[in-house]
Amino acid sequence: MEIKVVERYQEATYEFVMYEAVIDGVTIGYANVYTNDSWTYLERIDIEEEYRGQGYGTAFINHLVTEYGSIVAAPDNEDSQRLFERLGRDVSDKHWYVDQGYGVYEI
Repeated sequence: MEIKVVERYQEATYEFVMYEAVIDGVTIGYANVYTNDSWTYLERIDIEEEYRGQGYGTAFINHLVTEYGSIVAAPDNEDSQRLFERLGRDVSDKHWYVDQGYGVYEI
């Protein structure tokens, strides 16, 4: 799987980066992060439905962790919550302000 930056811009307090995951020339997903000197927040990750459940999302997340050292994610559904629970640790008490009802996890 190839992961590449497709958009990047700097704001006053953070940098926004959009990534694309590609397999055999086919885009299978995207991820958006907001990052600064303090932390990196995985705002969204989407894997096309036909590629879900095959480890691509986990590989994508692991790539981001390798790049940033750690990431924080706030899942917005039960499936995402199970994924982030498996990969990380609950930090809802520290980053409660980004909680979307399914906890906050650091990976």
